[in-house]
Amino acid sequence: IELKEIMMSRKMPNLPRRLREGLDEADDLLSKYKQPEEALELLQDLNKHYPRQADVLGIMANTYLNLGDKRGYLNTMYRLHKIMPNRGDVKFGLAGAYMSNGRFALAYQTFGEFLKKWKHHERVKDAEDALVMLKEGLDDILAQLGLDFEDGLKFAAQHELLQVFMGLGEYRQCKQLAKRLIKERPNFTPTFNNLSQIAWLEGDLNEAIEFSLKTLEIEDDNVHALSNLAR
Repeated sequence: IELKEIMMSRKMPNLPRRLREGLDEADDLLSKYKQPEEALELLQDLNKHYPRQADVLGIMANTYLNLGDKRGYLNTMYRLHKIMPNRGDVKFGLAGAYMSNGRFALAYQTFGEFLKKWKHHERVKDAEDALVMLKEGLDDILAQLGLDFEDGLKFAAQHELLQVFMGLGEYRQCKQLAKRLIKERPNFTPTFNNLSQIAWLEGDLNEAIEFSLKTLEIEDDNVHALSNLAR
């Protein structure tokens, strides 16, 4: 699925002058001077001073796309979608970001949401094709886990969302979601491995070890847990 740039309109006179000028400069760096690295540096600074600004996030998403940074694109599209969930191009962009980052269950769900709401959008055919391709892969993955498609898809999407939260540095949300996943499937080892990663990122090595050992109680040759313990 080809990912296209998000088209943002900055005809907003109420924006602070520094923000308007910064956006214009970033747009020039990206479009006119072909300097995406410099544009990204400027946009990251603007995002610190003016968080949750759709115009900043929109150009930032385009910059990551220009740089071929799939993870940066996903993280930015997720944040943009949080504040602009009712734009078809943003919904499609998020679905494509999930897909390009291997979050296939989330991509399937999000393309489905796109098709349900934007039946006459120019990218309907692309979304339909993506759903067909994604379902084939998800059928195989979920069957290997012994899960039916509907329930398995919901669980897989939540597990992928946990990984998205990790990429965003939203560790509190990770832990809350992980607790729900453990209640639903207490022997699903990837959840404990993710919790071990989160504890390590937070600097709690003892807790990181505990979660890895929990994985090994369930699956004593789990490569990810053994790797985490060695580290």
